Amino acid sequence: MFCKDAGKTLCPAGSTKSAQEGAWYDACSTNGANDYPYGDGHQTGYCNDSTSSAKALVSAGDKKDCKTPSGVFDMVGNAREWVDACNGTAQTEECATRGGSYADDSGGAQCKSNSQLAREMGLPTVGFRCCWLPPGDGG
Repeated sequence: MFCKDAGKTLCPAGSTKSAQEGAWYDACSTNGANDYPYGDGHQTGYCNDSTSSAKALVSAGDKKDCKTPSGVFDMVGNAREWVDACNGTAQTEECATRGGSYADDSGGAQCKSNSQLAREMGLPTVGFRCCWLPPGDGG
C-alpha cells in the first residue's frame, strides 16, 4: 500500500522459484551481467553485509560503493527486500525477499539471493523497495 500511495509498485520479481528474473534482479545485476550491484566479484565492505563493520542497518546510500552503474543504491546488504512474488494471498503464504541483509555473508547478499518468508513476518533485517515502471512494462 505504501508503494501504491507513492504512485509506484512493490518491485516485480518474476517467479518465487527463480531469483534470476524480474525487474528487481535486472536492476540489481545490470540485466544479469553482475553478481553484485557494483560488479561480478564480491568487494569487502562495499555493501552493508556481514563483512561491513556496521553490524546493523545504515541509512540508505551510506555505502557509496554499493550501487549499480545506473546509480541505484543498496540492492544487496542492509535489509533484504520484499518483492512482488508470493505463493498466495493468505497472511501465512510465503513471499520472496531478495538481496540479503547486513547479517548475510557475500553468498547471501548478492543479486541472486532469494529467501522465502511468511507474508506476516516482520524482521529487523527485512524491508522493501518501491519501483516505478514505465507504462506498459510489467517487469
